[in-house]
Amino acid sequence: MAQRPNRRQAARWKTGTECSFEHEGRSYESRMSDLSEKGAFLEAKQVLPALQSRLSIRFRSLDGRRELGATALVRHCRSDEQGNPEGVGVEFEQLSPDVLSELELIVTQPTFLRNR
Repeated sequence: MAQRPNRRQAARWKTGTECSFEHEGRSYESRMSDLSEKGAFLEAKQVLPALQSRLSIRFRSLDGRRELGATALVRHCRSDEQGNPEGVGVEFEQLSPDVLSELELIVTQPTFLRNR
């Protein structure tokens, strides 16, 4: 089986950051299994949004004190294959400086990410 080229624009870090996302007017609990300043992989067992769907994502700051939000486009969909979690790869759009700053902080804390 041929592998797809890696088109990621930033390194991704393994994480277990809890989040939620809104799709077609409904909210779903999820987990970011990897994360970068440019995007994330959202585990999605309840619903698998289509490619190019726009999602509204909510997650907590590293210290847990603030709820942060981002809009993202679905760039990759994965159903359960070879034991991998189902979900979607998303690319963040127009992040506020506050959210971008928090993402940079999270991805520079690999110890935190491994232990979540």
